[in-house]
Amino acid sequence: MSDVAARSGLDELADAGVLVRRTVGPGVTGYSATEVFSLLGHAERTLASTQFDTRMSPPLATG
Repeated sequence: MSDVAARSGLDELADAGVLVRRTVGPGVTGYSATEVFSLLGHAERTLASTQFDTRMSPPLATG
Protein backbone atom coordinates (compact mmCIF):
# COMPACT_ATOMS: atom_id res chain seq x y z
CA MET A 1 0.00 0.00 0.00
CA SER A 2 1.33 3.42 -0.86
CA ASP A 3 1.65 6.27 1.63
CA VAL A 4 -0.96 8.19 -0.34
CA ALA A 5 -3.45 5.31 -0.19
CA ALA A 6 -2.83 4.79 3.54
CA ARG A 7 -3.31 8.50 4.26
CA SER A 8 -6.49 8.51 2.18
CA GLY A 9 -7.87 5.57 4.17
CA LEU A 10 -7.01 7.21 7.49
CA ASP A 11 -8.58 10.49 6.38
CA GLU A 12 -11.73 8.66 5.26
CA LEU A 13 -12.02 6.96 8.67
CA ALA A 14 -11.43 10.30 10.41
CA ASP A 15 -14.08 12.00 8.27
CA ALA A 16 -16.51 9.19 9.21
CA GLY A 17 -15.80 9.76 12.91
CA VAL A 18 -14.07 6.42 13.53
CA LEU A 19 -10.66 8.03 14.07
CA VAL A 20 -9.68 11.39 15.53
CA ARG A 21 -6.85 13.40 13.96
CA ARG A 22 -4.15 14.65 16.34
CA THR A 23 -1.18 16.88 15.60
CA VAL A 24 1.80 15.11 17.17
CA GLY A 25 4.56 17.32 15.82
CA PRO A 26 5.33 19.91 13.19
CA GLY A 27 3.75 18.57 10.01
CA VAL A 28 2.99 15.21 11.65
CA THR A 29 -0.57 13.96 12.10
CA GLY A 30 -1.51 11.01 14.27
CA TYR A 31 -4.81 9.22 14.50
CA SER A 32 -6.53 7.73 17.54
CA ALA A 33 -9.53 5.47 17.98
CA THR A 34 -10.47 6.05 21.62
CA GLU A 35 -14.04 4.80 21.22
CA VAL A 36 -12.84 1.57 19.61
CA PHE A 37 -10.48 0.89 22.52
CA SER A 38 -13.25 1.74 25.01
CA LEU A 39 -15.49 -0.79 23.30
CA LEU A 40 -12.76 -3.45 23.47
CA GLY A 41 -12.20 -2.70 27.16
CA HIS A 42 -15.90 -3.04 27.86
CA ALA A 43 -16.00 -6.38 26.03
CA GLU A 44 -13.03 -7.64 28.06
CA ARG A 45 -14.66 -6.61 31.35
CA THR A 46 -17.89 -8.29 30.30
CA LEU A 47 -16.22 -11.57 29.40
CA ALA A 48 -13.95 -11.65 32.47
CA SER A 49 -16.67 -11.55 35.11
CA THR A 50 -19.51 -13.80 36.23
CA GLN A 51 -21.61 -10.65 36.68
CA PHE A 52 -20.59 -9.42 33.22
CA ASP A 53 -18.76 -6.42 34.68
CA THR A 54 -15.46 -6.54 36.57
CA ARG A 55 -16.58 -3.50 38.55
CA MET A 56 -19.39 -5.65 40.01
CA SER A 57 -17.40 -8.87 40.53
CA PRO A 58 -13.67 -9.54 40.13
CA PRO A 59 -12.32 -11.20 36.99
CA LEU A 60 -12.50 -14.96 36.75
CA ALA A 61 -9.32 -16.87 37.55
CA THR A 62 -7.85 -18.72 34.60
CA GLY A 63 -5.55 -21.58 34.84
